[in-house]
Amino acid sequence: MHKREWQTLFSKYDLRALLDGHLAKVGDAVLRIARERFAKASDELLAAEVASELVISPVTLFDDAIEVSTTDAEVDVSHDFNRAVWDRSGPTYVDGLQVTYHLPYDGDRNLFECRPSSFTLNPPRAVIKKHRTAVSIR
Repeated sequence: MHKREWQTLFSKYDLRALLDGHLAKVGDAVLRIARERFAKASDELLAAEVASELVISPVTLFDDAIEVSTTDAEVDVSHDFNRAVWDRSGPTYVDGLQVTYHLPYDGDRNLFECRPSSFTLNPPRAVIKKHRTAVSIR
């Protein structure tokens, strides 16, 4: 897994704005219901139909199914000032180990891109795939 595949998590979109935007769609969904349905169907049924269109499935991580893999890797230490690197103009590689955590999940993968109300300016990075997230440490 190369760093260029990684994406920054929890920082692209504002979660509150996303949820408010979804809530604003409720009125439009109600207006799309045919008039005769209001007379025939119960309020609970119509409300359930509108709600089902606008559900955002929360992300659930399956901790019991986490898998870990390791591979040999070359690690660039040219910017690590705790190392005796004489020429920092280019990469300096040392042998290392890449550990990858594969975290299965369920839910809306777009939530991995949403910034919550409390956040860090150094967000985590990972490769997000359908139903699986991979986090690497070198």
